[in-house]
Amino acid sequence: MKKILLAILILISACVGSFAYASTLSVRSNLSTVKNGGLFTATVLLNAESKSINTLEGDVVYDNSNLEVEKVLIGNSFVSFWIEKPRVTNNGVIHFAGIVPGGVSVDNGEIFSIVFRTRTIGNEIINIKNAHLFLNDSQGTEDKVTISNATISVLKDAPYVEDATIVDKTAPEPFNIERISDPNLYNGAHVIIFSTQDKGTGVDHYTVCELSVDCVRAESPYVLSKQNPFYYIVVNAYDVDGNTTTSTITSPWLYAVGLFIVTIIC
Repeated sequence: MKKILLAILILISACVGSFAYASTLSVRSNLSTVKNGGLFTATVLLNAESKSINTLEGDVVYDNSNLEVEKVLIGNSFVSFWIEKPRVTNNGVIHFAGIVPGGVSVDNGEIFSIVFRTRTIGNEIINIKNAHLFLNDSQGTEDKVTISNATISVLKDAPYVEDATIVDKTAPEPFNIERISDPNLYNGAHVIIFSTQDKGTGVDHYTVCELSVDCVRAESPYVLSKQNPFYYIVVNAYDVDGNTTTSTITSPWLYAVGLFIVTIIC
């Protein structure tokens, strides 16, 4: 009998231990009840349980007939590089995938937030599905993960609360542009490297303009279409609300030509 009890205790301990160290992906709402037609913010969080995570992905699933996404906020995310930024689709699924070079160990660290507007009265569940976490162990080991979903009660007479995060009037942070050429990259072509952050809604996209024309939507690194020593490059960073920060880089040769022309004219 003692041997049976001991075996049961060992089995229970093993099961408890396996769950105790699983990382947790959760959805947490700033409101538990909200008036129909009102706003609330649902934040997707990671608790890594003291482990180092360098890759994560998953789906946030909601009923898009009852909830409308007003905005997706990535400005406070710990994710360094997005393989796929969380974006709104028409099927009530927001897929996300990101990388943190060197790994990160966080306790309820923010991945991103979603501002919802309610459409109907009732209980709404925001789920996380198809979640995958990978350890920063140089082997790509997949971590165990537990899920914690959020339930919101949409009531007819609940207090109406406007979420302050819905409006972002702050532009992305200033940034620099670096023009480089490496024989091991892009067959030695000249490329530019740029990056910035936006602490509000997050950087949505960039545009690159060469000699103030031919503006295109781009990502860093960007292979320049004009591979010559005379360049004037403008990079615009846009956040989700359309606030813009601009950075430029000008060829020293272009300065020299301009100075020469001014000297001749004078």
